[in-house]
Amino acid sequence: MEPWPSRCVFINIPSFTLKAFDEHKEKIELPVIVGKISKKTPEIIAKINSVTTNPSWVVPPCIRGKLACKAGRDGYRIVGGALVKAPSENNPLGKIKFSFENKHSIAMHDSPQKNLFNKTYRAFSLGCIRVKEPERVANFVLEGTINKESFSSYIKHRQTKTIKPRAPVPIYISYLTVWIDENGKPTFFKDVYGYG
Repeated sequence: MEPWPSRCVFINIPSFTLKAFDEHKEKIELPVIVGKISKKTPEIIAKINSVTTNPSWVVPPCIRGKLACKAGRDGYRIVGGALVKAPSENNPLGKIKFSFENKHSIAMHDSPQKNLFNKTYRAFSLGCIRVKEPERVANFVLEGTINKESFSSYIKHRQTKTIKPRAPVPIYISYLTVWIDENGKPTFFKDVYGYG
């Protein structure tokens, strides 16, 4: 396996954590929510190519039938054959979405269900990654592109903006049940998906 780039975002599914590294040094560590057993989050290597504030949510086909009755109300509408929920306080994507190309249509985003981040076991999503304090991650990804005050203003004033980083930031979504820290000390995590 090739060594990680000096600047990247790393998510470990079994530990339910996100780490951001710059110059190979850990700058951020945050809890995340991953896919539930029936909708497992896949391992992915990609690059974050944009960050969107106050995003709309395109309802996944697997649950569209359950929400079809909401079309035309509660912020839901049909757009190009898809069921879409407009930006709002209860939008499942929250206030920030991170996009990266992958064949699984997985993204990383905020969540209105903040209480779930307090739980030890955090496999609740439909496959996407939900991250606590996404604005910290956004500031890391967009460093040198936009200042923190302008970015916060977009969120505060509910403006939908898609911003590209100065250079795409590598993101690794991995499944490691053992993590070796810089001192060589191992930490073991539960095999959440039972891969063995």
